[in-house]
Amino acid sequence: EANFSLLKYLYISKGRFDTIREGSLIWQEILHHIEAKKVITSGVGVREGVFLHHFLKNEHLQFPKNVNPSIESIFDRFETQHVKASKRKENTIKLFNLFVEHKVLENRYLQELLYAIELSTIGYRFNIYKSYEHSFYVTMQEFQYGVTHEELVLTAMILRLGGKSLSEKELYKKYKILLPKKGTLSFLSFIYTLTTTLYEKTALEEFNYSFQNNTLTIIAEGSLYLVKEAIKDIEKPKEISIKIDDQEKIPDYNF
Repeated sequence: EANFSLLKYLYISKGRFDTIREGSLIWQEILHHIEAKKVITSGVGVREGVFLHHFLKNEHLQFPKNVNPSIESIFDRFETQHVKASKRKENTIKLFNLFVEHKVLENRYLQELLYAIELSTIGYRFNIYKSYEHSFYVTMQEFQYGVTHEELVLTAMILRLGGKSLSEKELYKKYKILLPKKGTLSFLSFIYTLTTTLYEKTALEEFNYSFQNNTLTIIAEGSLYLVKEAIKDIEKPKEISIKIDDQEKIPDYNF
């Protein structure tokens, strides 16, 4: 008796509309028969469950803690270039902790920020232009293992922002209930975009930071001449300004 038109509000894919009512009825009867008091669901079906049971039989039926199968699967299909994610993560943590230390950012959502950093290049597989839109879509569809809905949406939204504010647009409004406050989201987006800019606009790997009087100083032993131009287009939290302390010269490369 359920109305088909209401299914879209439950975020059920259209491909399931023709079987969802019958499947739900069967599921309800099974739960009633076994007198289930609690149900834990996942996106994995019976076939996948049998495969994983055999695949992980020597691992106590658990993936290693340092392996996220969703991320590995995404990289197998969409990774486009070799990126030292460990260095990007290291500098992301530096920035995050610096802002937390100065009480301009609450000590939450670091893991989602690191997920976004790790997945930052997958959108280039499709098109370098608007790659952040492709990254958002792939993450929303494929990043499922070990994350809550809130963690998934926040990770995807950090990727989607691309350093630009979406707080007044429909996409933000659609997922607002699952996201942190605008100010927090803006800061997370800023850290993400600044980190990716540093690594995409220079060959340097090591950066240090200081924060005083709402000014973030980026310290580097090499030249950041391209970064200086790029950060002009980054949307910063209103109270934050950026200063660069580097060796001001155009790099000379021997090809």
